[in-house]
Amino acid sequence: MQNNGYPNPAPNGYNPVPNGPAPSKGGAIASLVLSIIGLILFIILWCCSWIPFAGYFMILPMILSIVGIVTGISGRKSIPLGQSGRSMATAGMVISIITLILSAILLVTCGICYNCTICNAANSGLSDLNDLNNSLNDLNDLLN
Repeated sequence: MQNNGYPNPAPNGYNPVPNGPAPSKGGAIASLVLSIIGLILFIILWCCSWIPFAGYFMILPMILSIVGIVTGISGRKSIPLGQSGRSMATAGMVISIITLILSAILLVTCGICYNCTICNAANSGLSDLNDLNNSLNDLNDLLN
């Protein structure tokens, strides 16, 4: 029987949940955790970027950031507006986007820097070979 348009309460005094279980916050939590881990890994690799080829490991925080963005988007979509957890997904997405941009910048700059270092070393080696060739030519001239 209806009670002023509302269903009658359950006999034990508890009303059944009309919309089913609460939405899962798993995507929001995963997004935030992945973004924090990616940011920490970025900071560690940034501090160690003076080590040769350490900058190339910037791909790891980039991967974590991309996964964090994807899980943040799915987490926001699964949580209705006004429910708790949407802000957690948003925070995870923002941190992931920032980490992704910074990691990409450092990866590109480290790549450019290492390329310049390798080119300079190769040019230095060539000039040493030219000096050696000139010395051998001078020695040959002296012997003749």
